[in-house]
Amino acid sequence: IAKPVLLGRKSEIKTICDELSLDLLDHVEVIDPRSEPRPDYVERLYEIRQRKGLTHYAAQSLAHKSDYYASIMVDRGDADGMVTGFRLNYPETVRPPLEIFGLSPGAKAAVGMYMMVLQNSVKFVGDTVFNIFPDDITLANICVQMADAVQGFGITPRVAMISYSNFGSVR
Repeated sequence: IAKPVLLGRKSEIKTICDELSLDLLDHVEVIDPRSEPRPDYVERLYEIRQRKGLTHYAAQSLAHKSDYYASIMVDRGDADGMVTGFRLNYPETVRPPLEIFGLSPGAKAAVGMYMMVLQNSVKFVGDTVFNIFPDDITLANICVQMADAVQGFGITPRVAMISYSNFGSVR
C-alpha cells in the first residue's frame, strides 16, 4: 500500500535493521538529506518562510534536517505523508509541518490526532497539546476539526471528551 522512504544515514539505518533482524533495505528507498541536497527543496522552504524572517542560508541549513526535508517532500507531492518524532521532542516534531503547511483553511487552532488501529476497530484520539489551556470555543473547534478529519477517512465520527492533565511534564 506504500513505498516507504527512510530519511537518514544509510549506515545507521542498516545498523538498526541488523540489530532488529529487519530485512528492509531491499524494500525501501533511503535518502540522507545531509548528503543529498535538493536545491528545489531549499527554494521551496525559502519561498514559504522568507516573510517570517528565514534567510536563504538558514533555509539551506533546515533543508538538511529530516523533519523539514520530509515536510517539503509532502508539500511538493514527492511523498503522501510522513511519520516523525522518533528522536525529537514534541515541539520539534510538529514545528516543521506547521511552518510548511500551516493550519487548514478555516481552522482556528492546531490539533494533534492519533489513529489507533485495533483488532476490530479504528479509534482516533485528539489532544490539546497545542492549546494547553483551551477555552470552550477552542475545545469546540478541536472537536469539529477531529470529526471532519475522521469523516475524511470514511468513518462516521462520534466525539467524546475527557479532561487533560500533564502531571507537570509540560511547562
